[in-house]
Amino acid sequence: MKSLPALLKENRCGLVLLTLFAYLLIQPFFMQGLAGRVIIGVLVTTVLFSAVYAVAESKNHIAVVVAISLIALLSAWGASVTGSKTWFLFSDISNVIAYFYIVGILLAYVLRDGRVTADKLFAGVSVYLFLGILWGRLYHALALAIPGSFAGNGLLGGTEHVGNIVDYTYYSFVTLTTLGYGEIVPVTPPARSFAILEAAVGVLYLAILISRLASLYRRQSAFTEKE
Repeated sequence: MKSLPALLKENRCGLVLLTLFAYLLIQPFFMQGLAGRVIIGVLVTTVLFSAVYAVAESKNHIAVVVAISLIALLSAWGASVTGSKTWFLFSDISNVIAYFYIVGILLAYVLRDGRVTADKLFAGVSVYLFLGILWGRLYHALALAIPGSFAGNGLLGGTEHVGNIVDYTYYSFVTLTTLGYGEIVPVTPPARSFAILEAAVGVLYLAILISRLASLYRRQSAFTEKE
């Protein structure tokens, strides 16, 4: 039986996936007050630490990932402690940059040639969840920078009544999966453009991912049969 460190090393992206699920499940219950914001800061920290660990073997990217993750962490904790609109905006932007870079590395890992392993599948799902969280941060930043970008009874308040990050994470996943419940709607042209882009990315990502993994699996099966 393999030890826990060995399992974690083989399934680095599995750890990322677990932290992402924890973030999405726990975050909505701890949005009020300083204590809640600190808990959110801890969750963001675990997500970024797990992502750094997952890409640690990528020598070309690890320094950049560590640097942008540290900036994202500092800004996230600044927002958590102060509750300031400026800190929240800086946190949103820095986290978007960090998540976008991490998504690029994980996506390259998922799509490159090689065996289809459990870790690749974990990475593929992690990319999808990162996209939803990333766009949620984009929407929140847009709502802070341009109040009135979104409207609807799904906005629960938050910083200056533009909605909190949970509202926009929810809206992001509704858009990414093209469910479109309608409680929150984009009003301004920039908000609508981001929503259109996310919906397109959500559909295309699943189509490309399934096609690529199926191709790799067929190639892997054919190679196994020849042996």
